[in-house]
Amino acid sequence: MPDSHALGDELLNFVTTTLTKLATTHFPNWRIPRTFAGHRVDADVRADLVFTLTHLAQGGVTDIADEPIDDVIARLLTEVDGRATHTFFSYRIAESLLRSGEFAHNPLLVDATEAQRAEVERATDSRDWIELLDTDILPRNYAAVLSRCELARTELGLAPDPAVLASLIERLTTLLNQNPLGALDDSNDGSGRYDIYTTDIWLFCEPLADRLGDVWIHGARTALNLVDAVAGPDGAAIPWGRSTGVLATALTVELAALALHPQLRDNRASSWIRRGIDAFRSTRHRFDVDGVIDAHRHRNQDEYRGPARRLQLTLDVLGKLAWAGTALRAAAAIEPALPRDTYRPRDGRIDFESDRHAAVWVSANPAQRVVVPSSGRRAATTSPSRTRPAPSRRPSTTTRWSGRRSSSTACAAPPLRTYRTRSRPRHTRSPRAGPTSRSVVSVPAAARPSRLPGRAPPRTNSTAGPSSSPTTSILSPRPTRSRS
Repeated sequence: MPDSHALGDELLNFVTTTLTKLATTHFPNWRIPRTFAGHRVDADVRADLVFTLTHLAQGGVTDIADEPIDDVIARLLTEVDGRATHTFFSYRIAESLLRSGEFAHNPLLVDATEAQRAEVERATDSRDWIELLDTDILPRNYAAVLSRCELARTELGLAPDPAVLASLIERLTTLLNQNPLGALDDSNDGSGRYDIYTTDIWLFCEPLADRLGDVWIHGARTALNLVDAVAGPDGAAIPWGRSTGVLATALTVELAALALHPQLRDNRASSWIRRGIDAFRSTRHRFDVDGVIDAHRHRNQDEYRGPARRLQLTLDVLGKLAWAGTALRAAAAIEPALPRDTYRPRDGRIDFESDRHAAVWVSANPAQRVVVPSSGRRAATTSPSRTRPAPSRRPSTTTRWSGRRSSSTACAAPPLRTYRTRSRPRHTRSPRAGPTSRSVVSVPAAARPSRLPGRAPPRTNSTAGPSSSPTTSILSPRPTRSRS
């Protein structure tokens, strides 16, 4: 790929081809099935399909599966279930309509009946979810979701009360301004949850950038700098916490396009194009021959990601790639940087908070990359481990605490051990491993407390025997053991 425009073309072509496969195998005549792999298909699949097709149309794609793309979008809109469409999927329906003009005379609804138009209008309206946001039932980042819903409704001419949008924007601005370091704590209880959604919210707020002003510019640059520090050639934007698989690589592709935003473009722009190329290479291999993504086929990652939502996840990722392709095509072309200029050596800590030990430590060199996060007072979903030369991440079952749970400086960090050959979740020894097959990660003194409360200082004798614990905490590194 010679430049960013070529990457954009590759993204749009890939999404077009994959949607054509889906239309052939699972969406005959663009009819969405009621069930898929034994699970009910909800209204979110239709909204994501419409949204993805809209991005393709914005990118210059005129036909999909030998049909005009606007005809396909219009047909899908006539079957929208307004009652079942909400939040994320409300703004996706609304923004898809907005591409063609205001709601009253929208050409995509010319052939829709009055009842169908009423369903589409209802699908764009998620104001009844604001009450759930007020009572802290919804995650705090839903302030951005509902703001996008109301912004699109306003521009469609469907929002009679401008005070609703103004109130949501004010709430969102307050949320984004809470942390002067620009990192969003995605917990409702202030426990310190920093992972992919700490970065994703700034990308998500891009349509609101003009209304948010400088707070968005500062936060988006902070998010880009974080991923530029922790992401490796495997393409995962944030290699810990929730959504570390295909959503993490798709986010890197999106951030490559965001880095070319006029207010964010800097001397690292060419490196971001290289990251986008590498992340796209990792993402495209996650799709099966029928166009469905291979993630979550056998188990739930969490309560909202699992086999029941494979179709939604498929279209979600395709929509992200289509948006990135359109954005890359719209920006001035730039050549990608060389890998050695993109993935630079690094050894240091990035703080998420100034008053607690919420941070991430990165040790990267041409041989390997290790990323070790610590959260405020909450256990991580997945433990960090070596991401280069081969990615290796696993569920976290043990958490060591650097302080008491009630301490204002408490910090949760998963155990970590790396091997030159591979990472293993337990203390096992490869029969083929030589005397130097194991290496223990040592965290710099600046990244850990000198002594854990209520615990003896760690042993430093290099000939000490093995620890009784089956895992090694990054906060108290296990001493190496000599073998005769």
